Amino acid sequence: MPDVLVLPELPAAWPGFITLALLIVSAIVGGELGARAGVPRLVGQSMAGLVFSLGNFGLARLGLEPVPPEFTRITLGLATALVLFEFGRIAPWGWLRRNVALLFTSVLEASLSFMAVLALCRAADWPWLSALLAASVCMASAPTVALALRRELRPQGQVGERVLLLSGLNFAYAVVLSTLLLAWVHVDARGALDAWVLHPLYLIVGSLVVAWAGAWLLRLLLRLLRGAEAERTTLTLAIVGLTFAVTLALGLSPLLGMLALGGLTARHGTAARIPGLDTLIGVALVAAFSLTFAAAEFSDWPLALGLAALVTVARLGAKVAAVTVLALPAGLAPSKGARVGLALAPMSAPALLLVQEVAAIDAPVGAQVGSVLLVVVLLMQTAGAMLAAHALRASGECGAGHGRA
Repeated sequence: MPDVLVLPELPAAWPGFITLALLIVSAIVGGELGARAGVPRLVGQSMAGLVFSLGNFGLARLGLEPVPPEFTRITLGLATALVLFEFGRIAPWGWLRRNVALLFTSVLEASLSFMAVLALCRAADWPWLSALLAASVCMASAPTVALALRRELRPQGQVGERVLLLSGLNFAYAVVLSTLLLAWVHVDARGALDAWVLHPLYLIVGSLVVAWAGAWLLRLLLRLLRGAEAERTTLTLAIVGLTFAVTLALGLSPLLGMLALGGLTARHGTAARIPGLDTLIGVALVAAFSLTFAAAEFSDWPLALGLAALVTVARLGAKVAAVTVLALPAGLAPSKGARVGLALAPMSAPALLLVQEVAAIDAPVGAQVGSVLLVVVLLMQTAGAMLAAHALRASGECGAGHGRA
């Protein structure tokens, strides 16, 4: 008698996309547990990704394939692009016109961070290119963390606004300088003029031009569109994705392009009329934090731990010192200036993406710098985020629901 019920055979290994779904669920649960424990949600989300990265052997025992690395990179890149777009849109760039001392503060804190990390890497006998790349990336704070803390803690005051502005500025410096270092990578294969002048000019100016075109197109289409909120939100997401894809296809800097796209869009007041964008940003932040370490290789971390710890301490000390020293000329009490410096501690996925842009051309340099920066980012996306949250709460600018130090 034939079987009435025919069931399919269970797969020997479940697809990696199932692992990705489990990762996102774990990240959301981890974020909620972190919030109940009094730490930022992003810390729990990041730790969920780390557990999945370190548990590849356990995943195999359960019949689960790891998250596909290529899919992880694409998803992380798109999520980071959307977050940078939002960050560029809300950062208080207008402060630079009203308070020039903030620009000097930004330049000093970025420069001191750069020199401190460069000195440590050279003392560790790193070649100049690797040391310069690490130093340039370590200038940057994490726009993703700054945005996540703003959404969670809702600071309202000078400390929170300065953290946003300084994070945006030092991240822009890091993108531009690391982009210029690509010329060094090309110097042996191409002529001096092409390598040192034309190539960086193409990368930076080209990224800004694509961002301007994306902002112009978004503004035009939103004026023509009379649809509901869903259509406006979908259109914004499509333009962000299109701009991101074009910068990648043309070999430009997607990180610089996304930051500029947000800033140019805010200048026209376009994205302010898209309420549904807020939900998309929340989704992008969860994806960015949970995927930062999901496909990371930590095989070299014991060798990188010592230098990574020194880099972390030196970088943080440089930022706190610079912002504190120039706090009074910039119109802020030194104690609050120190809290701004502490809140600039975090680093996150965008820093690793900067390294990957160079690693795609020079793999040995990318591997050397990436091994140390992966540990630095791990420390600064977790402990650094908690330090930043404490500094924001201690400033007395957070909502009553989040408490004050």
